[in-house]
Amino acid sequence: MRAARSLSTDQSSVCALFQASVRRARTTLLLHLFQLSLMVTSTVHNVLQVALYYALPRVVFGRVQTIIYIFFIILPKCLSVLVYGLKDPAIRTALIRNLCCRKGFT
Repeated sequence: MRAARSLSTDQSSVCALFQASVRRARTTLLLHLFQLSLMVTSTVHNVLQVALYYALPRVVFGRVQTIIYIFFIILPKCLSVLVYGLKDPAIRTALIRNLCCRKGFT
């Protein structure tokens, strides 16, 4: 990460095309770091769930449990696929159309 940042800020030794590539690589690296952190937090999913079960009322716990499941179990598994799908122009239009309930946003 440090090397990618130093290359993207050093304009005298790196051409503009390479800088754009380094910037994309840094963004992808941050995406994977975020995904890894979500995966690591998913290991404490059960402990967090038990703690919230005793701390929250039953109705609120059910809603929070659903949100925790989406963010800690489902999101880490589909995050990189979603981002790489949005980067590809051939897939982007179909993906956005289906994610936005066929409203046609582009």
